[in-house]
Amino acid sequence: MESPKGSVFISHKKENLTEILPFIQMIESSGIPCWYAPRNIPEGQEYQTRIATDIEKVELVLVFITKELEQSVFVPKEIDRAITYNKIILPVMMDGSTVPKSLELFLCNIQWFDLYQYPTREEGWEDLKSIVEDIYEGKNSYTPISHASSSISRPYIHKVAGQEHLVLYEAHPNTVQKVRNVYVPPRNVAGMAERLQKDRWLIVESGLPVGKYSTGIYLLDRMNVKQILEWPVDVLSAELLTYPLKKDTGYLVKTHPALFQQFSQSQIEYMQDQLKEKHSYMVFLSELPIGDKNSDIPVFQLSPSYDKQEILFNHIRASGAESDLDLLHGWIQSPSGMKLLAKLLYPYELVGLAEKLVRFSNGELSENELIVSDSESVKERIRRWVSQPKTLNDFTFYFSLTLYEGETYATVTRKSQDLLSVMNQPHLAEVAALKQKQEYLQSYFAYIQGQSVVNDLGTRVVEKVFLKVQEDAIFFWTYMWDEFPQYRESLAEWVHQSAPGMKTNVQNRLMEILTELARMDLDSIRKLFLLPWARSKNAKSRKLAISLLNYFNNKTTFQKEVLLLVKGWARSGNQQLQSTVCTLLGSPYGFKHFPTSLEMLKEIYQTNRKKMYYSLQQSYQQITAIVSWDKKYEITYLLFWNSWLESITDKKGLVELLSFSHSVFQANKEMFLKAETKRIPQFWLPFFLVSYSYRDSRVTANRLLDGLIRSCTGNDQYRDKVVELIYTLYVQLDSTKREKLDSFLASGCKNNERTYGPVCQKLVLKV
Repeated sequence: MESPKGSVFISHKKENLTEILPFIQMIESSGIPCWYAPRNIPEGQEYQTRIATDIEKVELVLVFITKELEQSVFVPKEIDRAITYNKIILPVMMDGSTVPKSLELFLCNIQWFDLYQYPTREEGWEDLKSIVEDIYEGKNSYTPISHASSSISRPYIHKVAGQEHLVLYEAHPNTVQKVRNVYVPPRNVAGMAERLQKDRWLIVESGLPVGKYSTGIYLLDRMNVKQILEWPVDVLSAELLTYPLKKDTGYLVKTHPALFQQFSQSQIEYMQDQLKEKHSYMVFLSELPIGDKNSDIPVFQLSPSYDKQEILFNHIRASGAESDLDLLHGWIQSPSGMKLLAKLLYPYELVGLAEKLVRFSNGELSENELIVSDSESVKERIRRWVSQPKTLNDFTFYFSLTLYEGETYATVTRKSQDLLSVMNQPHLAEVAALKQKQEYLQSYFAYIQGQSVVNDLGTRVVEKVFLKVQEDAIFFWTYMWDEFPQYRESLAEWVHQSAPGMKTNVQNRLMEILTELARMDLDSIRKLFLLPWARSKNAKSRKLAISLLNYFNNKTTFQKEVLLLVKGWARSGNQQLQSTVCTLLGSPYGFKHFPTSLEMLKEIYQTNRKKMYYSLQQSYQQITAIVSWDKKYEITYLLFWNSWLESITDKKGLVELLSFSHSVFQANKEMFLKAETKRIPQFWLPFFLVSYSYRDSRVTANRLLDGLIRSCTGNDQYRDKVVELIYTLYVQLDSTKREKLDSFLASGCKNNERTYGPVCQKLVLKV
């Protein structure tokens, strides 16, 4: 397999190759050759040179996304080359990890295959093999499912005559299925289900992370409803009362005590009657105690009274990772296992332990490392360390170590000295000898390990510093933040000095730390980190705010507060804050909060469109990719544009918005080409008709038509759709505008007969 021509290029982290090899063998046995390092790099040849030569010749690039990929130097370069050579790229999500920051820009608009969602790895490999075969043979009949689209709740448009449509969110079937596979109900859930069946609604409350959302899904699923709809996190009581309920539907409402204080007794009775009449159910989820204001609505306190071992092994099985279940069952029943399990209270802790047990089973984690990594052991170790006599030098070194773990000892020391400088303290004395360094690091439960680093000078071994237990980093910061508030501003200044130039792995660790700090002190994190970054004129700093908000978005604890914050920034009129919001809404955050994200971008357009025009254009272009996920997203998206265009009453504003929308759609032509034919009379024909009503918007509409005509070359199905659009447009235009359309098409045929000719010929036949 020396020649890579016609091969499938395997882009991977070397640590994952063993796990990927069964799939490589599977597709090679079916006659599809693969190219991967180090096998296909001849001895003595430079890796970079060989990649640059060979990737140009491959048919398809599979990039395997894992948590280890975050540290990869070469994979981003491989993807960059693949995009340069216009190769088909199919990302494969291996273990539930998100796309690394180093690859987000490359892969943001590319759909990917979610191997993690399959019950077994073998089933996933089989489906992936079929997709690769289709692409390789030129059929390309299967569109890979986006990881995000397979988990984000889909918009459901609640139509009410004479009123504005309300968008709820339909719980994704994959989410419901995951709850069925892994959820273990606490002891009082049976009573909840009986009461829900009887009263049609109830409140589940707890300030602890005990799985309220999963409990809500589980309860509604048990009622055998046809669908589960989630209300937006910022739902108002008036909305709950105004919109009629659907039949045989479960409703999930993340709420707070203030919502119920707005209900009168008669309104409560009305809602309950509606639920009974429609054979529907409603579950409210609250972080705070509701109180006895509404005794008519049953209130259940959710407590951690579930079978921990069942949760643990449900998640191990659901992960699809290869592990020795008998070995793990035996170990968890041992005194060490039972002691460790007794320390864990919450489902998220058990999920973390499940991941570690898989690594333990595969030999990646020692028994001692497993035992000392639980949160109670970590907390006790940090408290004991802090309680012993310590200097400020010791504290600054620990802050630096926990943030810059995985860097060289010299880097950790230098960053520690930077923090001392911020605090106006003298620098640390250098520790030179390796033995002295190892002894010094032992008190921090850390060590030095040599790692091979490859660059243009060859391979060399670099001594890097690592914590023995990863969890130490988070708890040290949260403990110090709480116990020593006098350090907060100095830490923030230190982070601001270093953050824009941080390596990706260090930035990610910083985001994890700040997210945990926000759990206990969101207001301080907002003031000291989020706002300064979001208001910065430095694009790199604003990117940090975006990264942190995306981390926040994955934590349901303060999802509502963050949404309100972002909405405020969108309305602020401040260019830097609005720029931050624009970029944020073009990222996973915007997809998660679709279609609210469209409305927030609309507010920025209305308040600051001249300065923010190109940022808005780019964000709308990125978020338009959601249309390809599902028909429901497409309908919601087109309704948004239709409503906005209809709301513009002045000619100048309408022409500007039409031209803007043309530029957005120009970057997402497949939205039209892959749409159902009925979308032409529903949206596209009226859209082009109004676009052709004005000279300036007609110019940009023609550019969009030109893009559609060029994109349908070689695809008869696409060409027929474009012909149908132009024909129906031609029929409904008046004679003057028909002449303009004729002139546009004639010019296209004259300058590009190969592209325009087939379209014009079909048009002539239809006319």
